Amino acid sequence: MPESTEKVDLYWYRRYGGAVHFVEFLSDGKHQDLDTASPTVVEGFRRLLAANTGGTSRTVEEVVAQTREVLSLPDVHPAFQAVVKRLSRRQSADTVRSTLENCISVLEKESRPSVGSLLPPTSHQIQDLYPLLSQFNGHLEASYCDAIDSSDEAIDNWLGEVHPRCRWTVPRLVAEVHMALAAYPTEEMLHYVFEEVTQSAMGDHPTWTEWFTHLASRLTEHMRDHHTDKEELSTC
Repeated sequence: MPESTEKVDLYWYRRYGGAVHFVEFLSDGKHQDLDTASPTVVEGFRRLLAANTGGTSRTVEEVVAQTREVLSLPDVHPAFQAVVKRLSRRQSADTVRSTLENCISVLEKESRPSVGSLLPPTSHQIQDLYPLLSQFNGHLEASYCDAIDSSDEAIDNWLGEVHPRCRWTVPRLVAEVHMALAAYPTEEMLHYVFEEVTQSAMGDHPTWTEWFTHLASRLTEHMRDHHTDKEELSTC
């Protein structure tokens, strides 16, 4: 596998870690066809999550949400190819989708919210939930070390690095920003998670709410100004 492909796959493996763990468990880590996954196997995965063993601290809700998000992507999307298709090479995309949907239904059956989901998040959990936002925060911190004039300059520099492949990346960063605003709807919660827990850098705005709102707006503005060609939609 080319090095560039490996790097792309590693990104998506991290972005959808819960879905990857689910699919690997179903295929027994041996790249066998997913249609061999029985309800008993899926139930075993649910018990694994409930027991918080096997090196995972994920919840059923997180795994289901990530798997459904991957399944909502087109077959040609690199995330679908990396997370799902390469773990089951011999089956058609339709078969993989149908099988995983059935497995998700079994996983959700009789599941209960885990106690762990009510605990304060750790830095590692935040990085798993918001991988692109965490990556951008690292870029922002490095930019401040380079004595940039403003956080807008850091945003523009980051966009310069991902452009013209923005359609694969920018919308998902915007989504993570809005997800953070919805998950932590008060300034106190945002401050605790992104300043105290992850010690992230903040743009030159007085509050995290204003900073995240501005970040999402500026990224969306870039897409509106530079990526409105209808031909791009065929690659989404």
